[in-house]
Amino acid sequence: MLGALLLLFIGPFIHASAQNVDPVYNYCKRFAHQSTVKNGFLWIDGGTQVYIHSNDYGSTTGQPVIGPNTAIIGISMTRDWNWTADIEEHEYYKYNGRTSLGNKIPMVARAGLVGGGAGDNNIYLFGGTTLSVNSSFTPNPLPDSESYFMWAFDTGLHTWTEYLGDRLGATALSKPNSGASAEAPDQAMAFYIGGQIDAGSSLATQGLGQSFMISGMMVISTSNQSGINVSTAGVSRFPRTRGEAVYLSNVGKYGGLVLLGGIQQSLRDTSFDGKVDLVSLGTVDIFDIGSLQLQLHNNTNQSLSQSQQPQSPIWYQQNATGDVPAARMNFCAIYVAAPDNSSHQIYIYGGRDHTQFFDDVYVLTMPAFVWVRLYQNDSVRAFHRCHLVGVGNGQSQMLSVGGTNDTDFEKGCDWEDKGVAIYNLNTGEWGPAYEAHAPAYVVPDRILNITGGT
Repeated sequence: MLGALLLLFIGPFIHASAQNVDPVYNYCKRFAHQSTVKNGFLWIDGGTQVYIHSNDYGSTTGQPVIGPNTAIIGISMTRDWNWTADIEEHEYYKYNGRTSLGNKIPMVARAGLVGGGAGDNNIYLFGGTTLSVNSSFTPNPLPDSESYFMWAFDTGLHTWTEYLGDRLGATALSKPNSGASAEAPDQAMAFYIGGQIDAGSSLATQGLGQSFMISGMMVISTSNQSGINVSTAGVSRFPRTRGEAVYLSNVGKYGGLVLLGGIQQSLRDTSFDGKVDLVSLGTVDIFDIGSLQLQLHNNTNQSLSQSQQPQSPIWYQQNATGDVPAARMNFCAIYVAAPDNSSHQIYIYGGRDHTQFFDDVYVLTMPAFVWVRLYQNDSVRAFHRCHLVGVGNGQSQMLSVGGTNDTDFEKGCDWEDKGVAIYNLNTGEWGPAYEAHAPAYVVPDRILNITGGT
């Protein structure tokens, strides 16, 4: 069953505790985590991790141990580094920590993690599921209370604060995981589209025998931790999960969201029993943020409420042509605009379908809505995250974070033994080195040769 995908494993995992395995020093692979870039750091939170005694470019010693990632990890993005030599990872452990109200710090997977608006030191974690992949691992966290939907991590003080779900329009049955998350940091807004509910979603859902998918989009103000639910009926009558969403900041007054890929399921089918369809990447779904009819800016003091939900949120569907990628889920995506704002590109990397994993990079260039394949190889990866990185105008690199190459976790460790890699958008090459002050992004000739323009 697809819903039990990350619970499947038959192999020699042994008993371990967070005290004798470390998320950084015993890294084998980490997947289904969440990450964001904020205040000059990449922050990696949660997910499932396979621990090993040592991992040297995928060559390992010791027995693998599976469990939750027990720390939030920070990596500086203001200095150059090479993951084979001088990368520095800072850990802030969760297993003995408490929130501002005395609750346990969540250890969840497949959640949303966003950076919030300018001047906000917090990053915000919302949704997610607690995966019981190894009952012998200590701690073996239980699902969180349904009362809480969102948590904030202060990147300066390294403390956690929780927020009640009712302020966000959330309930025990609207605390999803595996949805498509995106953020508009210039408007202090976050978005979470679709997803699923399962036994790890909250204490109230522990008895669920199957996962079920949900529709709708949650819109969250990170400036005052309030939210509303917005209909997605304008884009599909089917619930959707395991896709990707990106924020187009340079389009229109308020920008837009682009929703890509994933799987969808009939509303009449309430469980993952194989009756799911991959969503074609030949169709692109676009949400007009301006249709929310709200004053969206990062210093608003107005709380969102359900009464502010637009009567008819505007969704568009656009056909895409060119070298359309195979339909997939659990991939990653980033957005970047041409220097003169004349075109816009969405890069996607990796992912999987029902039978295979992918190692490829495609770009969707707009407004032509043409797909171009830029890279393909055999080092497959899914359940990972990606970010556009670089200081100032030097954002011309795609950072890949974590992932796995198979649903059989015994199949070796991540050969990128720090769990990160860099794809240079200007040259189309992968490498281990990050350049903080890289040259500005330019639209690659392989795109311009097809679409024209600059």
